Amino acid sequence: MSSLHPPSATESNRPGTTDTVETQQDSEARHKHKRLHRVLTRLDGDDLSSAERVSAIVGLWLFMSVPGVGIYALNGFLGLVLGQAVLRAIHPGDPGYATSVRSTMQIGAVGSGVLGVAIWAVVLMLLCLAAVSRNVKGFARTMNMSTSIRKDLGSLAFYTAVGAASGPLGVAILKHHRSASQRADMLNVSDAARVGALGWFLLAVSWLLNHQSNTLKSRDQADQRPI
Repeated sequence: MSSLHPPSATESNRPGTTDTVETQQDSEARHKHKRLHRVLTRLDGDDLSSAERVSAIVGLWLFMSVPGVGIYALNGFLGLVLGQAVLRAIHPGDPGYATSVRSTMQIGAVGSGVLGVAIWAVVLMLLCLAAVSRNVKGFARTMNMSTSIRKDLGSLAFYTAVGAASGPLGVAILKHHRSASQRADMLNVSDAARVGALGWFLLAVSWLLNHQSNTLKSRDQADQRPI
């Protein structure tokens, strides 16, 4: 289920060899995936009833979704502020992007947090259906893309869409709890969509670039080791 989280590090091949170079983040992600795979394998076992399987799925979902929703809210807070700052610099005379930064922080955190709850709720329903049909491992394989390029492109598209949706959602929620003067100093729906999409896209790009930088450093260190 890697597409629900910020893009994780992937492995790269050393030039002229078939050996892989792992960063510390790669190793941690691989061990976490192995632990999750063991849990999912047990859930597909014949020794569990459908009720026991669904109960275990709900427990696993709660364990993963609570910090996951918090991460969505934090990234929404950062993404919308970043997107607004960039668009304000590009369009200095546009009053739509000159609204209160504080309200933008709140829009990003609330909208992304609520959207994170909705996304994880969909994951729970799909996991329960997979558990009842004893196809949890198949569901996990479907959620994980097979190649690094597909994963990176999928992550960029996914997080851009999350940003484009979370901005308007935050505006729709908060505008009902604001006075007329406070609403006038908030992003409107269309501007919030643009700000959110750009901010989340830039965050996703920074995650991917950081991964590539770590991978290159690990490759250089491995090439410098005596054979």
